[in-house]
Amino acid sequence: MPLPIPKKLHQLATEFLKPLQDRHESALIEKYHTAILNHRTTNHLTEIVFKALNGQIKHLYINEKLHVWGTIDRKTGRYSVHTKQLNSKDDDILDDLAEIVLFHRGQVTLLPTEKMPEGKAAVAILRSPVGRNISKRSDFNQKNNEVIYDQSYL
Repeated sequence: MPLPIPKKLHQLATEFLKPLQDRHESALIEKYHTAILNHRTTNHLTEIVFKALNGQIKHLYINEKLHVWGTIDRKTGRYSVHTKQLNSKDDDILDDLAEIVLFHRGQVTLLPTEKMPEGKAAVAILRSPVGRNISKRSDFNQKNNEVIYDQSYL
């Protein structure tokens, strides 16, 4: 069992490490902007899901305050997004994406909302330049209040 850390010591350590954390986050954001110039980024959830499942994400950035409820079918690449957690099968898709990226030896970073590139829930740096051959088709199931995305790639 870990020893309790006195509040004052914790506060001092946090204050001491804050500038280091800020510099690290700024460097990560700069890497993302550099990757944009090299056409190695995506901010589209459909593409992030597909690229993650195929091990093509080098670094995934996730907004630490957001949850995207739904499910990912890891075999087909189909996923659904719900406005809220509907049942026990619903997961936070962002958490699932983090697991998938880590499984494929990518990196995952949680960022505060105000530092998230492009104000998205998730963005990614890809291992290779993006080929924009994605065909985005979505169907809205009004009865279940969900959007189902089908990964149809050319």
